Amino acid sequence: MITLRASSVNFSYGRREVLRGVGIESLEPGQLTALIGPNASGKSTLFKVISGLLRPRSGQIWLGDTELSTLPLKTRLKRVCFMPQTFTANASLTVFDVVMMAHKQVKGWRVSSDDILFVSHALHDAGIGSLSEAYISELSGGQAQMVAVAQSLVRQSDVYLFDEPTSALDLNHQLLVLSRIRSQVQKRGVIGIVALHDLNLAARFADKLILLDQGQVVSQGTPVDILPRAKVANTYGVDIETLTGPREEMTVHAYSI
Repeated sequence: MITLRASSVNFSYGRREVLRGVGIESLEPGQLTALIGPNASGKSTLFKVISGLLRPRSGQIWLGDTELSTLPLKTRLKRVCFMPQTFTANASLTVFDVVMMAHKQVKGWRVSSDDILFVSHALHDAGIGSLSEAYISELSGGQAQMVAVAQSLVRQSDVYLFDEPTSALDLNHQLLVLSRIRSQVQKRGVIGIVALHDLNLAARFADKLILLDQGQVVSQGTPVDILPRAKVANTYGVDIETLTGPREEMTVHAYSI
């Protein structure tokens, strides 16, 4: 079983420390982990370090028996798929084009009828089949975010990192996107981490939580173990109350101090 873990990861932008001794206990395939924490806690930077887009000052990140810094960047980016907060693509391309390009990065550039069918199904399953022929420049922020998720999920990777994939979506589409991410993580037996601000979404969809504060991991475990702790309230600077509903789902209520 291939797991993802990290030890003593440090990263700085110049003199400004962003990640300080970050350690992540083994994350298992088939489980979705939510990375939570306030703004500027280091979530996006941690994702970039894991994916290889940023080089840490020190520390190690392991995928199974492989220390990721030993891999060529191209190989690492194939094994670790990172979806950033901002979706970037050539504005003159259609939605179908950009998702096909992501699909073909793995399988070569000759497009077959099977490839066309595969991408069509992927767009339909993502709920954006109607946008297939729309140009990237025509998309709203929420539509672009859904395309970015679909573009990520057509890749064949061992690890998927989604940086706030629901920030521009309404409630219905937040639930649809996170349901799809979780189901694909479980179905493929891969490692999924999603950065979220909404603690209720984290409680509902994540198997595990990693709480990041000022560049340090302060807690890691299941939502039931982590969310009721005072560390969460202290990290966000609020009072937090957790309740369990009739279906055993956890809800989180936050109050200003």
